[in-house]
Amino acid sequence: MGNLGLTTHGVNAIVACMRAMTDEQGRVAGEAATGHLSPMPPPAVELQRQLIRAMSPERKVRAAEALRAAAWDLKAAWIRSRHPELPEAAVQDAVRRWFRDAPGA
Repeated sequence: MGNLGLTTHGVNAIVACMRAMTDEQGRVAGEAATGHLSPMPPPAVELQRQLIRAMSPERKVRAAEALRAAAWDLKAAWIRSRHPELPEAAVQDAVRRWFRDAPGA
């Protein structure tokens, strides 16, 4: 897999999310039973809720900022992979437009 243009911060956030979502065999939650991806099992959802409730407001803001940065990096990497001819400024403009126009934004 080539360089997708992800920052170290973005890669670390993705790795942390994947570790939290996978079992000892590296399967995503629910995959072992169904053979395909499915929502997190109820115990994992409840644990996630407990962890979020226990976080300070400042920690919640930092977590939201990290998720946003990871999402930005992933979208930029996807655009670069589809349009390698674009200069970086155009990639960043496209990401900015995507975030601005995203449903629920």
